[in-house]
Amino acid sequence: MKRTVLLIISILTIAVITFTQIPAAYADPELSSPEPEPIEEDYVGITSITDDLHFSQGDVICAGKVDLRVNYSATITMYLKKDGSTVSSWTYNATLGEFVVLSESYAAISGSTYQMVLSIKVYNSAGSLVTTTPFNGAMHPCPY
Repeated sequence: MKRTVLLIISILTIAVITFTQIPAAYADPELSSPEPEPIEEDYVGITSITDDLHFSQGDVICAGKVDLRVNYSATITMYLKKDGSTVSSWTYNATLGEFVVLSESYAAISGSTYQMVLSIKVYNSAGSLVTTTPFNGAMHPCPY
């Protein structure tokens, strides 16, 4: 009798465990968490790039910020384009992991459209070129 009671309790326990577990294939998709999307690095060796082109007192001001990752250096060239043609450029050398702020000005001409472009040559800690990253800013008409 004692064996029969233990056998029934064991069978009931197994049945409860088996039938209360919902297989993943039958789970409500709205209740399950989505698969995490893989994180893709936008720029090799660069944490962030920002640009700012604005006009002040008759000048067009080009400003850019480049934040390098720890083991990378870069040669950053900032180009100013007027109506699609390069009118000026400035080059900066950034050391390993540096946060670089670039700012230059140029006399603005009424009726022209300006754009700032950054070309960033990224080097690893051994000094080998890893990649060249172009960054094209928006086009801005001269307000004067």
